[in-house]
Amino acid sequence: MIKFTTSIKKINESIKRDAHAQIKDIANDLFRRIVTRNPVDTGFSSSNWNIGYAANFKTRGSKKSPPQIVNKLQNTKKIPSNMKSIHISNGVNYIEYLEQGTATQAPRQFVALSVAEIRAKHGS
Repeated sequence: MIKFTTSIKKINESIKRDAHAQIKDIANDLFRRIVTRNPVDTGFSSSNWNIGYAANFKTRGSKKSPPQIVNKLQNTKKIPSNMKSIHISNGVNYIEYLEQGTATQAPRQFVALSVAEIRAKHGS
């Protein structure tokens, strides 16, 4: 007779932790791609991207003095047990114009391109 030394509950918790870690890695990869591709003039829009378990549309700094990019998800030590989604957000009022391509700098549709790459890489 075979005895199981690990309970089903522990296996389930381990699977959830592994899945959350993979989701976090994919979200961080997408975040880095978006920030890297964001057209830069002053750095204000690219430094106001946020990643976290809730959308954050607050802006930091100014065009004359943009803040450093902070990846809040990477600094989170514990994944919330009620995590339903990860949000990548930007509260700069002209971010949609940059994505639509009305800015003079390339690349245009940098968010859509980043999402397409992540989908191709991880399947979706």
